[in-house]
This record gives sequence, C-alpha cells and structure tokens, in this order.
Amino acid sequence: MLSIPTTTYFIKRKWLFFFLGSVLILVNASEANAQHFKFAVHGGIGLSQVDGDKISGFNKFVYDIGLEGSYQLSFRNEFAVVQSITRFGSSTSENFPNSAQDYFVELSLTSANILFAFRHNVGLQSKRDEVRSTISFGLKVHQLISSDWDVKYNPRAGNKDIQIDGLKDRFLSTAVEYSIHAGKGVFLYSTMDIVLQSIASDEESNGLVKGLIPYYFVMGVKYQI
Repeated sequence: MLSIPTTTYFIKRKWLFFFLGSVLILVNASEANAQHFKFAVHGGIGLSQVDGDKISGFNKFVYDIGLEGSYQLSFRNEFAVVQSITRFGSSTSENFPNSAQDYFVELSLTSANILFAFRHNVGLQSKRDEVRSTISFGLKVHQLISSDWDVKYNPRAGNKDIQIDGLKDRFLSTAVEYSIHAGKGVFLYSTMDIVLQSIASDEESNGLVKGLIPYYFVMGVKYQI
C-alpha cells in the first residue's frame, strides 16, 4: 500500500481559553436568570461520512460531548447556544482501490464547536404543560483542533501526485436535532450535522483533493439542570 504521510494540526491556546471562558459565562448566566435560562450537558455517539473521499458508507465512529445554555423566548420557543467537542471523519478497511485511476481519502478530525440554534417545544399549549419533545436547527462554527489524513491509491496508479494540500481551520455546518423527554431532566436526542463547504484548502493546482464535505449522525443523552 502506498500513501501520503499523515499531517496533524493542533489548536492554539487562545481557542482553548475562549472555549473555557464561554463555559463560565453560561454557568453564571444560568444562576443569574434561572427562570428563563436552562443549562444542560450532553454526550453522544454516531457515524460519519465525507463526500469527496471516494469511500462509500458511514464507516467512521463519532463521539460528541458538550454543554449548552438556552434562553426561553416563549413557552414554546427557545434560543440555544451549544458548545461541544466532536470527533468525526471517514475510514475504510480496504488497503487501496481496485481501479488504478481511483483513490481513497481517510480523515480523522476533531473540532471545538459553537452552535447557535432556534428550538421549538412540540405540542405545548400552555406554560403549565411539560415539555415532551423538541425540534431545533441552527448554524454551527467548527474550529479544527486536530486533523489526520491519508490518501490511498492503487500501486499500479498513475495518479500518485493526488494529495491534500491542507484543511481549513474553521468552517460552518448546519445542524438539525430532535429530542424526547425521558423524565427527570433527561432527554434522548438525535442530530444530523452537515458541513456547508469543502474543508480542503482552496488551491488552483491540479491533482489536489478539493471537495471534502463531512456530515455525521449522532444519538445521545442530554441532562438538563
């Protein structure tokens, strides 16, 4: 098997400070305005895929952990800010493509994320009703904190110059979530996250992998304080 060496990027300290500082702000806000502000932690697992990697199927394991704060706009609607750490990407068990003209791209990505979302509490008719299920959607900002990639090609290939010149440090995605109340502050949720642009660096040179668009599905548990 022939492959291009793996490259890794690490987060700058300022992004870590920003992330931790935002956590403290959310906690303080929840204490100051408890009637309208809700605080929760979540964790989930799932599978991911990347368009443009030439690999079919959801073969990469995903984990997602984080916390959130939401402000009640009305008894049905909320605005939420969700912070999380997510690992996703793509992988294959095949050593190399059968076709000499093809290639595989394996990716292992970890990002720190901030999601700004609108949330609708389904089925509520009055303020006294208990929340049973919610639907939310919004935009998520990903800050790439580590990345590994590997381009695999057939030993008979004439396309050995195919490579990844680099990945974008920051990119946007859209996220849609559905959650069900399981009792005593516990919610079961599922979410679909689709990146809105290629994460490969913009280059004009021939032979570079350009169109890499990740998306992933996660199911997990959320605990609301």
